Amino acid sequence: MEEVTLKKIYKKDPGTIVKPIDDELVILPLGEEIEISDLGYFYVLKNKTAIYIWNLIDGKMSVGDIKEAITNRFDIDSEKAESDIVNFLNELRKMKAIV
Repeated sequence: MEEVTLKKIYKKDPGTIVKPIDDELVILPLGEEIEISDLGYFYVLKNKTAIYIWNLIDGKMSVGDIKEAITNRFDIDSEKAESDIVNFLNELRKMKAIV
């Protein structure tokens, strides 16, 4: 798997279902190889920052743009923001929720 860089741009996989439930987002990636009976891997975003990052993933903003938006909106150190964003994007990539 290629490394996440600040110049990389991601978009949500079109086969991913996202449903808001209260103040959380449930993400359910549906790849071609997944059958309905195989479902069981989903992600629940409870953290406001994670939900904000998810909403910024649009196929246009780079990881660096997302980092800048996060540091402008939340009281977070730039290095910590980058580390958290990279870790979160890696999780989403493993799930095949983003491409």
